[in-house]
Amino acid sequence: MFKLLTAGFILASVIMTAISVQLIAVLQAQGISLAAALGIAALLGPSQVGARAIDILIGKQAHPIWSALGSSVLVALGLLCVIMSPTMATLSIVLYGAGSGIRSIVRGTLPLALFGTRIYPIILGRIARQTLIAKALIPLAGGTCSSATAQR
Repeated sequence: MFKLLTAGFILASVIMTAISVQLIAVLQAQGISLAAALGIAALLGPSQVGARAIDILIGKQAHPIWSALGSSVLVALGLLCVIMSPTMATLSIVLYGAGSGIRSIVRGTLPLALFGTRIYPIILGRIARQTLIAKALIPLAGGTCSSATAQR
């Protein structure tokens, strides 16, 4: 269970970090001007905070696995919206930001629910170490991939 949870957190972290680093470029690649892309990207933070507030109010009644699922669905819908149509970029960022915001809560609540309080600090530390290493490497890997594809 630990390895599966860690792999899921690493994958989500890698995807969200790569997108956050490349967000403005992705929006511009969809034909959105730099000014509009910056304005749309500015909605990311408020979307994260709003979703966290809603999750704190509503999410207490459900198991954290449901918050994790909701987070994944919101991120996927957000990415799908920006791919489908540039006119949906604002909705895309709001959905993506909401999923990202909920994911930040899930990173703490899901291990607690699955493993209990006795080993929670150890489990959380082990998950965080691997996730942070992956997050640190993603901007370099993303930039390398972006440069490689741009040269073609």
